[in-house]
Amino acid sequence: MGMVFRFDTAATVEPEFAEAAVEGALGGRVLGQLGPGEQFVVWAFRQHADDGWRPTRRLLDGFRLAFGEDAMASGLAGFTGIERCLVRGIAPAACVYPLRCACVSRDEQRLLFGMAAAQLGDRLAHREHFRPYMAIDRSAELWRHSSIFGAALARAALFLPDGRLLTLPTDAMPN
Repeated sequence: MGMVFRFDTAATVEPEFAEAAVEGALGGRVLGQLGPGEQFVVWAFRQHADDGWRPTRRLLDGFRLAFGEDAMASGLAGFTGIERCLVRGIAPAACVYPLRCACVSRDEQRLLFGMAAAQLGDRLAHREHFRPYMAIDRSAELWRHSSIFGAALARAALFLPDGRLLTLPTDAMPN
């Protein structure tokens, strides 16, 4: 099916990004404002997109560093399961910014909120955050993989903040 997310090449750290950001899908946060767990999740999606959605050595090395040799397999299995669910069920293209971009897109923020909901065991919030990108018939499968990934993150002390305590810009909310 090709690339699931629209890899927004207009989003760079160069000065011309500022104009595109005004029109684009900024989530209102930058990477430096994120905790280690959030930074890892954003990195994983960006790295995987940069690698053409293939598990490359860079992605595997990052998972090995985050989870350790023994727990790497469960973390990677959960993550790639999420990606497969999104590949199968995606409706609109989600915006994942390039690796070097300091900004966090609205879609990346939504992915973080959805993953945080899974880590907290909140199935309803998980479904709500992933709804724009997911066919309803894939929600159980996405929940299963998100729960596996969220548990692996928690075992590695990579906790995601409760998305209910944070807000997206109002134009990022579904209609």
